[in-house]
Amino acid sequence: MTWVTRGRALALLAIAFAFACLAVAAGPAHAADMTKKPDVTIPASDGVNLVGDVYLPGAGTGKYPAVIDMEPYGRSTSTDYVPQGYARVNTDVRGSGKSGGALCLLCSREQQDVYDTVEWVARQPWSNGHVALYGYSYSAITALLGAALQPPHLDAVVVGHPPTDPYRDVIWHNGLYDQGFVDQWFLGQTGTQAVGLGVQPQYTDRAQQEFAVETREIPLDGPVYQERSVLAKMSHITVPVYVFTGWEDMYSRGDLRLIDGLASRHKLLVINASTHHGTGEAGQLGAPYGGSPQDQLATATALSDVPPKGEDIAWLDRFVKGIRNGILKKPRVRYLDLGDGSWHQSKSWRAANTSELPLYLSAKRSG
Repeated sequence: MTWVTRGRALALLAIAFAFACLAVAAGPAHAADMTKKPDVTIPASDGVNLVGDVYLPGAGTGKYPAVIDMEPYGRSTSTDYVPQGYARVNTDVRGSGKSGGALCLLCSREQQDVYDTVEWVARQPWSNGHVALYGYSYSAITALLGAALQPPHLDAVVVGHPPTDPYRDVIWHNGLYDQGFVDQWFLGQTGTQAVGLGVQPQYTDRAQQEFAVETREIPLDGPVYQERSVLAKMSHITVPVYVFTGWEDMYSRGDLRLIDGLASRHKLLVINASTHHGTGEAGQLGAPYGGSPQDQLATATALSDVPPKGEDIAWLDRFVKGIRNGILKKPRVRYLDLGDGSWHQSKSWRAANTSELPLYLSAKRSG
């Protein structure tokens, strides 16, 4: 297959994937239960206008705590958390969707946009001044990097499957460049940001594409990767953080280091058996991993993972609404043993490693 043919095929796959994501992204709330403010302008501190949708509970006449999700793939349509009394703010990152400015994937300017959006939300007449960041995959990185800037009105973070170390877990795996992932991800990101909107004029203004293009020429860890690394900035993240991830996700290595390195006093990590796209075949060939035939059928079309039922809402209720609901009684680290299928708990990931197994890198008998 030629590069052009392969590229077109991947682009078509990305667009199809985008439509699938949009089809399953809607939350459980009904339109009659909420008020939508579409295409709201959010001014960034450098004068660029970001654009997003705001969903408010019921008639939208009160003041609410808010949950923000910032995406590069086409604005999320999820209304999760609105039925529980939260405003939901879904935005396009700069240079994507309808947001202005140059696309600047995970760069410092995009991180500042997260800070600006949190503080803008806190000032709105429908906000009570309490704000949380939510993210999955890319938007999990934006949430954590934005939290490292310590916006004054940020109360908590909930993230799923965050790629916390772009150099080791995303681009260069054990020194090998992940060409297949970078090609497909870049095509997917490019193809999905215009879904439902049409191509916007700012899409041609791509000033910083190091993460997706120039990384091929940057084989050693350095400024480009460190700027975008959550692990490099986790000592600055002080708000409560809830993380859910899976062993079959190629990013889980960094998540184990994240939970021990976060400066946050309150933090939880849950690790199940999922891939980056959940436990269904639509997310990754060979899935689902374990479970009954009924469970496998129910998750066959899953495109993302979910935390244990109700725990993300309990985390938000505790730290955004101040409701003492027992979520802090959960162990800091819970993980599924893929060998025997049992669940374990620990006060940290380092403490979970109770023994070290010697490996003899030779064909000779070790004795």
